[in-house]
Amino acid sequence: MLSELERLDELIDQHHVPGAAVAVLHDGQLHEAAAGVLSTSTRVRATTDSVWQIGSVTKLVTAALVMQLVDDGLVSLDDPIGTHLEGFAVADAGFTASITVRQLLTHTSGIATDVADFGRGDDCVARYVEALRDSPLLFPPGTGVSYCNAGFIVLGRLVEVVRQVVWDDAVRRRVAERLNLTRFVTLPEEAIVHRASAGHSPGTLEAQAVWGLPRASGPAGAVVASAADTARFAAELLDGGRLLSSESARQMRSIQVPASPGSRGARGLGWVMEDWGGVEVAQHDGGTLGQLAYLRTVPATGTVFVLLTNGPSRSLYRALAAPILDALTGAVIPADAEPAGRPPPPEMARPCCGWYRVGAGPVEVDLRDGELCGRWHEGDAPPPEEAWVPLHWSADHRFLVPEVRNGSWAEIVFTALDEQGMRTDRLMIAGRAAPRIESPTSPWPIKSS
Repeated sequence: MLSELERLDELIDQHHVPGAAVAVLHDGQLHEAAAGVLSTSTRVRATTDSVWQIGSVTKLVTAALVMQLVDDGLVSLDDPIGTHLEGFAVADAGFTASITVRQLLTHTSGIATDVADFGRGDDCVARYVEALRDSPLLFPPGTGVSYCNAGFIVLGRLVEVVRQVVWDDAVRRRVAERLNLTRFVTLPEEAIVHRASAGHSPGTLEAQAVWGLPRASGPAGAVVASAADTARFAAELLDGGRLLSSESARQMRSIQVPASPGSRGARGLGWVMEDWGGVEVAQHDGGTLGQLAYLRTVPATGTVFVLLTNGPSRSLYRALAAPILDALTGAVIPADAEPAGRPPPPEMARPCCGWYRVGAGPVEVDLRDGELCGRWHEGDAPPPEEAWVPLHWSADHRFLVPEVRNGSWAEIVFTALDEQGMRTDRLMIAGRAAPRIESPTSPWPIKSS
């Protein structure tokens, strides 16, 4: 195992990643390595005490804060969120009262809104949640899965209201200080006193001019940490102890929503749960502005693997995690989906054609010279002809598009054919649902009445 960490300098060069840090916890021993630079502009070296944006791995932090509320008898998982957040609402009033804490933790609330900027004030999370009054739903609560940053921002607000502190303070007091994590922060002014990594643009690997996400998105993705502190936090999350009761730790790993096409694994409470060759793995990825995080744990052995990077790094992750986890736990990383190398049969492609509603604008899917393609519309003017992106067929109704940020493939899955097999009713892209609409000007398709 240590040989892979000793080769980190060589591996980041091989996989074209500016900088990286790795931490592995196994049998009570912590093994660390760092290589490369924190920024291609400053050339400051990455070290094991450097801090990186861990992105959506933060969702596990917010989930832990919520489970502490459950441990303290202040909240129940099946409470409607409006029980605790007075005035909480989504655009469809008929669904507002049915959205529960559990649904927010499992990405099954149907809320469609993503990250937005509500300033730097302590009230930014509250203002974000207030703005959800205009947010439509992708599906009735509890009837589907769609990866949802907004749901975790609502959960962050739940923590604020019940604990009567801002989310950042809750993280510091109830996670970082309890576990003595000295490189585990949420705000830029806290990160800057450490050796902080910058994100880099795919392709050019130039340091990005914008460093962090809006503060309101904190509960969904704003923790900045070292690889070692991220691993220590994850280990506590597996065991409970100083952070949670053992029952809450177990509940977080229990499958709440089975894996479904395009859903990126089964859903626990915060965790993504998978079976790797008969070995249970609890995991989460994170991505911000040019920074990526990979957290993998094997609960049966208490093993934790963390890789934090500042450039496209999927191939680096596989090169490191596969031999380490296999040697320590017997867990075998599933193969990534690959294009089939040929177009899909027309009878499979035709039902996928049409319009789908996503947050940024409608997606148009059509056959172009026998190949299924998609293009994203923004504003009133149609995009140019060259905006069509080939959807590379993988298998069944699964297609792939290049994921530039990560250096891999993003999966698009068309789901739920109608009874005649004439068309699908939604597509899933990178774990997010997009319901079918009749035209780009169609109203939002989901209504409670």
